[in-house]
Amino acid sequence: MNEQEKKTENPRAPENPPPPAPTLPPAPRRRRWVSILLSLLLLLVGGVAGSALTVLVIVRRAQHAIHHPEEAPARIASMLKRKLDLSGGQEAAVREALVPRLAALQQIRRDVQPRVETEFNLIEADVARELTPKQQEEWSALFRRMRDRWFPPPPPAADSDKTTQPAK
Repeated sequence: MNEQEKKTENPRAPENPPPPAPTLPPAPRRRRWVSILLSLLLLLVGGVAGSALTVLVIVRRAQHAIHHPEEAPARIASMLKRKLDLSGGQEAAVREALVPRLAALQQIRRDVQPRVETEFNLIEADVARELTPKQQEEWSALFRRMRDRWFPPPPPAADSDKTTQPAK
């Protein structure tokens, strides 16, 4: 067959066939399990960080409430206003009702505080007896920090002479 016949046989056939396409290296195999593990690790780290922050905020708020009992009536009335949808007048009345009751609770605390202090002192001494002198120093500092943070002395009675109180 001559070239003229080849052209008439298949008019669409190109004169010169294209060169074969270059072969690409195989695509790297995706490591899906690595992505999943990294995602789970990120989720775990975020959960731990969020939990730690939540605990920190709760502890700080609790310590603030312990150290500032004078704020309790307003704080409780405000919380009840939100939860019970109290009117402004109701909130004020609740706050006023709480003041003498919470003052009575503080007086009870002042009455029993000497007994509580005695027990704290006994705890500190009993544990210290079991420790070396260096451990006793560390224990005493640790115990006093915990005691100051979680069990501060009750505030003075409202009717006590405020001129004898140290300035803050």
